[in-house]
Amino acid sequence: MNKSKLICVNDCQASRRNSDSIIDLSLITQNLYNEVIECTTLSHENIQSDHIAIFTKLNSCTNTQVPSVNETPKYNINKADLNAWKTATEESFQNLEFFNNQSMEEIYQIFEDKMMLCMENIIPKTTRNIRKHHKPCWWNKTAEEKKHLLNKCQREFKLKNTPTNLIKLMEAESSFADAKDEAVDEWSALLCTQLNGSKNLKEKWSNFKKLTKKNEHNLVLPFLDSNGNILFEEEDKEKILKDTFFKGNHLNANNFDNDFYTEIMEKYINITLSEEVEEEGYMNEEISRDELEGSIAKLKKKLCTRTRQYFYRIDY
Repeated sequence: MNKSKLICVNDCQASRRNSDSIIDLSLITQNLYNEVIECTTLSHENIQSDHIAIFTKLNSCTNTQVPSVNETPKYNINKADLNAWKTATEESFQNLEFFNNQSMEEIYQIFEDKMMLCMENIIPKTTRNIRKHHKPCWWNKTAEEKKHLLNKCQREFKLKNTPTNLIKLMEAESSFADAKDEAVDEWSALLCTQLNGSKNLKEKWSNFKKLTKKNEHNLVLPFLDSNGNILFEEEDKEKILKDTFFKGNHLNANNFDNDFYTEIMEKYINITLSEEVEEEGYMNEEISRDELEGSIAKLKKKLCTRTRQYFYRIDY
């Protein structure tokens, strides 16, 4: 079943006679799972064998079409009748009255109800398919291949939890991370080259939009200074980044309490002066044998919080 990528749908009917087990499953492909609207075991069959007769009814067999989950109705202002909208709003708001004892929330709610009623009556709605999978603007062929390999290793490790599959999964994760970083660096270098080679501001923004239009959720915002001006020179960007992160300019005393602010500033000063400060505490002490045995016991009892419930056999 795992190799064939089949899934089971239970119709809650016992179908195998002269046996203590209950086999009442319909084996279908994953693509048809959402289309199943009825699954009935033909328990009236007189043949007693290991084969089970089932009846599966799909949504495609009916005339009624269930709307897709991805379709969400939205108002289409372009198809609205402006004259009808003007008439409806005038009739709706001409008798609108407010009283002195009403709060601002109540007044806003009355106004919103009137407006929503006019929108429901005048503005037509349309459905749009929501795109599920968005690829970032830096996505390339190498990252796509590494992602497919990672998905394959994840499926294999999920089906069979072995040390070999775990090693393959860890290697695929590392390989995909490296490919992703390399793709981001290549895209960033190309973006900087295109922007620096532009002749005017209009051409800069045109090249910027071309390289960032692949996914609206992954747009790269322009680099702004403290006055809100867009920076294109690399020297200006480097100066702001250096002053912000290496001089602690992003730490404002008003946003922290005094003790926490003082502690953070001391750490930043020590980092900039390349001083290694050892913190006293149990983290610097040697791990005892009791702690090690307790951790191994938690692993064997699956009480530890790990994403993969797998550990190597440890003999001690």
